[in-house]
Amino acid sequence: MEDQRQKRSRDEESEDSDDLDFKSSELTENPVSVKLSSNISPPLPKLSTSDSGSLPQKKPKLWEYESRKPIHSIHSGTLQCIKTIQNSIATCDYDSILLSLRKLTSELTMSNDEHLSLLPIDLLIEVLIFALNVLENPEIILQAIICMAFLVESHHNAVPCFVKAGMISMITGKLINVEYIDLAEYAVKILEKVSADYPIEVLREGFLSEVLGMLEFFELSVQKKILSIVLNMSRAISTIEDFANYLSPSLPSIFSLLANRVKEKSHFNEKALDILVALYESMRIVAYEESFSQILLENNIVPMVCEGISEMPMTTAKSFKLLSVMCKNSLKLSIQYINTGLGILDNAVRIGINEGNTILLTESLQLVYSIVPNEGENEARKEFFMENQQLVEQLTKIIFPNMTSIYEVLTKKNVKILLLTVITNLIILGDQRFLMSYEGYSGFLTHLLVEKEVNILKCALKIVSTLYDKIPDTISTSFVREGVVQRFKALKYPENLKNVAEEKYSDPLEFEQFLINFRRTRAYLEQQEFSTGTRPRFLSECRDQTFDQKKEIIALSKSIIEKHSACRNKAANATAKALKNIAGCFEIINEDESDKLWKDFAQVIEQGKPTAFEFCSSGFSEKLWTWLSCEGKIYRAMNRYEGFCKFLLENTSTGETMFSKVLSLALQSFMYLENSVTSGGYRGLPARGYMQKTKVQLGYIPMENPPDDLKSRNSFLSSLGKFTVVPDPCCSICTLKTMLKKIDNKEELSFFKESIKDDPMDFEDDVILKDINIKFYCKDVELTDEVLIGDIVANSSTMPLLSFHFDIEDYKCEYLDLDSQIYENFLKKCSSVGLDQENPAYPYLRLLNLLFGTFHSYPLTTHKLQFHLNNSHLSSFICPKLNSIILKQFQEPISLSRRVLPFWMKELPKYSWFLFTYSTRLKILDNIRFMHSESYRMPRQKVKINREKILDCAYIIMNDLALLQHGILEIQYENEVGTGNGPTLEFFTLLSEEIRNLNIWRKGTVLFPAPYKVIENNVFHFIGRVVGKAILDKRYIELPLSPVFWKLVQNKPLSFNDLQEVDPVLHKTLKDFKDFIKESHINKHAKYKDIDIEDLHLFFTLPGYENLDLMPNGKSIPITKTNLEDYIKLVCQQTLIQTPLIKEFRDGLSSLIPIECLQGFSAEELEEMICGSSNEIWDLETLRTSIKPAYGYTENSMTFQNLLLIMTEFTPAEQRKFLQFTTGCPRLPIGGFFGLTPSLTVVRKEDGEDPDKYLPSVMTCQNYLKLPNYSSLNALRKNLNIALEEGHRMFHLS
Repeated sequence: MEDQRQKRSRDEESEDSDDLDFKSSELTENPVSVKLSSNISPPLPKLSTSDSGSLPQKKPKLWEYESRKPIHSIHSGTLQCIKTIQNSIATCDYDSILLSLRKLTSELTMSNDEHLSLLPIDLLIEVLIFALNVLENPEIILQAIICMAFLVESHHNAVPCFVKAGMISMITGKLINVEYIDLAEYAVKILEKVSADYPIEVLREGFLSEVLGMLEFFELSVQKKILSIVLNMSRAISTIEDFANYLSPSLPSIFSLLANRVKEKSHFNEKALDILVALYESMRIVAYEESFSQILLENNIVPMVCEGISEMPMTTAKSFKLLSVMCKNSLKLSIQYINTGLGILDNAVRIGINEGNTILLTESLQLVYSIVPNEGENEARKEFFMENQQLVEQLTKIIFPNMTSIYEVLTKKNVKILLLTVITNLIILGDQRFLMSYEGYSGFLTHLLVEKEVNILKCALKIVSTLYDKIPDTISTSFVREGVVQRFKALKYPENLKNVAEEKYSDPLEFEQFLINFRRTRAYLEQQEFSTGTRPRFLSECRDQTFDQKKEIIALSKSIIEKHSACRNKAANATAKALKNIAGCFEIINEDESDKLWKDFAQVIEQGKPTAFEFCSSGFSEKLWTWLSCEGKIYRAMNRYEGFCKFLLENTSTGETMFSKVLSLALQSFMYLENSVTSGGYRGLPARGYMQKTKVQLGYIPMENPPDDLKSRNSFLSSLGKFTVVPDPCCSICTLKTMLKKIDNKEELSFFKESIKDDPMDFEDDVILKDINIKFYCKDVELTDEVLIGDIVANSSTMPLLSFHFDIEDYKCEYLDLDSQIYENFLKKCSSVGLDQENPAYPYLRLLNLLFGTFHSYPLTTHKLQFHLNNSHLSSFICPKLNSIILKQFQEPISLSRRVLPFWMKELPKYSWFLFTYSTRLKILDNIRFMHSESYRMPRQKVKINREKILDCAYIIMNDLALLQHGILEIQYENEVGTGNGPTLEFFTLLSEEIRNLNIWRKGTVLFPAPYKVIENNVFHFIGRVVGKAILDKRYIELPLSPVFWKLVQNKPLSFNDLQEVDPVLHKTLKDFKDFIKESHINKHAKYKDIDIEDLHLFFTLPGYENLDLMPNGKSIPITKTNLEDYIKLVCQQTLIQTPLIKEFRDGLSSLIPIECLQGFSAEELEEMICGSSNEIWDLETLRTSIKPAYGYTENSMTFQNLLLIMTEFTPAEQRKFLQFTTGCPRLPIGGFFGLTPSLTVVRKEDGEDPDKYLPSVMTCQNYLKLPNYSSLNALRKNLNIALEEGHRMFHLS
């Protein structure tokens, strides 16, 4: 309880303050209560006392309580306080009463729930009632109020006892006749608690108008409590008389709150909106809603609410909730809103879609639903809208163009059904001419008709049926071409509905309400039998009803088929037939005849504009792939592929490339079959697999000739054969692999079985077995490291069997020399898409991979055609719907609590990463990063190091794997006081500088290892640990590793073109050699730059490293025309393929982050993830919106504006120094200044008499720049430059 906080006063203390005699000795324990008014209310009559001084009511004695229930020893002090107060009442010893009340408050504060439950509450109420009436000493009243406030907050039976004792009147009296602010605040706190349980009793005290009139008198928190009291009372009104007598007089005050336009007081608007919504519901119960609607109409509440939304957008959702209630109950209010605020509704829908704000979209849809008449309801409203079609068109223009986007954002089934109901109602009301102008029905309905929810399918079929009733000729052709007909025809077969959700209450809230009704029915049945009447349906009966709903779906489908047959257009199949004919030609033509085929295909694309359904049904993608791969005839396949690429680069009549057209068609086709991809994803994630532990069988496959360090393990596991475990559902395959390496006896096996029951996080590998891997299989499919046991259990109807065996790791970096090898690898890569080949969407995702690979890295180097497209095409590959589904998945309870994702969400971003935005892939990485580390579960690991020995200290830290895995690393330097984010970021910055200066890199702007044969001490395992820890803790290090290096880490093969990234000069020389070889094949007498190749006096040694032979005795073997090709290949291999170094780096990195997690990122993205952003624009607008002034500075402060001006003039080097000084890291995070957490904040520094003599200082852990209020721009620039030069590399108090 805040019984000792400073009292506040709204008025000046009057001269009559001497009327209140506070003894200074008594007020040392409590702060002074400042008098607000000199007019003290007349004293309330004292409670009469008996001759003995006790109160006349029957008062149990102390020992009577002891005999009835046990009293804890701590209550001896409480009871003594009560007794002292009782004894002091007769003598009117107010000082003693005050001291006892203070002690009583202290005793109650120290009591726990058990002790409070044993309090003699009725005895305590007696003394508090008396204390409330001691007007001669207001401090006693304050102490009594404080004690009561504590009791109503903490004691379960205090509120009923207080109400029974009539204390509501006393408390409201103290509130209305307020003289002391603290007294009124505690009175409000008590009434808020009481009004939650006894709202009508509080309402009938008749104080509402007075307290609303004093609202501005109180501080913010108290204002909110008062409005909560009003809200509680509004919800509880059960008679018209209560409304008319007690609440109606206060409506002008409530309306005035709604008219507030001060953003700092937006809580007035929000609470007023809640109150009016509650009042409407209460008026509906007492059948007074029409009169209440008239009151709101007369007071122009609709325009007032709309104006409030415009000026305070944060109230939009609640405002729409009130508008929905108003429009539902009054046609006049609906018309008034349509004429006033439809623009606001349109804007709200767009904002809801862009921000993914489901609450705002829900309220927007509810508002439209309330305005538009429902089928079979409110004929007068329906007649009005039928006569005023322009109003229907206005609503339709808001919903129809956005209905697909709205549906994708929504997560709750009941809100999706609300959207579909609104669409149905608008179609029913709409004019045929206007409905025909919209073309988006087919695309929307196509995806709805494969949903797995019964009610959603019913709503979708109703929309289809209604459209056939309204505009059959318009939609029949598009429904055929876009696959709507094919999908509603499929619903007439019961076998196609077997996977449709059978639970009536699939929504958790609905199911919870069903269970409540079910339990109430059970309880009722135990007391009496039902002879007649109705009762709630039981769960089994609800399932029967679901079966009936499926029958209804079948009947709806059949009726729609009949409607379609009556208006079928045979010409609708023309484009589909043309595509099938072209696809069939792939089986009979050769590459020489392909030009005409591509010309026909281009004509179909431009004129026929094929839909996704037509493209899918034609089999074009499958036939194209077979033709391009050419059954292993690689050179023919390469020629065919080159012809396909030429076709893609042709322009259409509109100026677009065929590449854009084919890409759009492939992406649409893939999304047409999206349901087959995400069927195990969002809202399809089986909870059973992740929330319950299930038995899993492990079966060991013995090694025939195990190495010595595996013989004991192989022998022991072979003797076991199969064994059963009960792992945690979130246990990963990576964890199983690590722990299985340690099992070679029964004790280790028992430890293993126990450990994996509780989501183990131990990833520390045994050093002896670090080159030994374990491969897991389930149904002959190899399982990757990030697969969870829950993934396997969720897709298995019986106990899963996981087979495993030991495997000697043989990591190799591959170099591809020939175009045929590159193309074969290209096709292999395109075939790995993250889906099973049986998946219907597989061919179209494979085509997307082919197009992306063509755009991103054209695989043919020797052909004349070079494929170059604008980088804007990269964004064309992104699939917004899949990104939206993944973001929704992270809001699911299972994902939040267990950090699990459906299998496709792990695989697609790894193999087909171009479908997802960079931010979405980072979220997936965060999820996997959480599962593979306890950094987010354990406290920060603080380490103190020597600044002069950064590298040595880092070696020690990175060798402690337990330290790295089980906490976020936090650095403090010896003899420096700074700790936290700043010193840690600087540690990684200084460490990366040390690593860059090591003599292990080739010369160049990016980092690529020198040949491993010249590196004496291999530090790449250490560097891998540093990079892994930086990724794990989201720190930034300046190690700009070459993109080629990352390709090696990701186990991607290299080719000749990769040499250009590592050594451009060497690449140009070798390319000239390659051109010379081609020329010499044509002209035997060709020379290299007018000289013979032998005259160059080159030998088989590595350029730049003449001591390294490319082959045995290479220093003695000269380069000639005959062996020049071998020389080029060997130079590329020895330069690029650094297998031992890369393997060490991978081992260090994978001990903290699974390598598979990084497969879904390009080399450029990995650099940004590790090094931070380096391309930010420091313009004035960006800086002004991302940097916050505070604590002495505002946006208009001259010093703050001068700082921004100076920052815009920084050179890149000065930018790095500034960031190093303020944040501890010389580069900005992803997102630039907006990505800093917390935001960069400029605060005023205590600067004495002459601020120009003081330097700026920083608090890097909070990104605070402490800036004196300098007298001029030059003074700021001078001192800031000094601070940037001299103030880094140290952390002291400023």
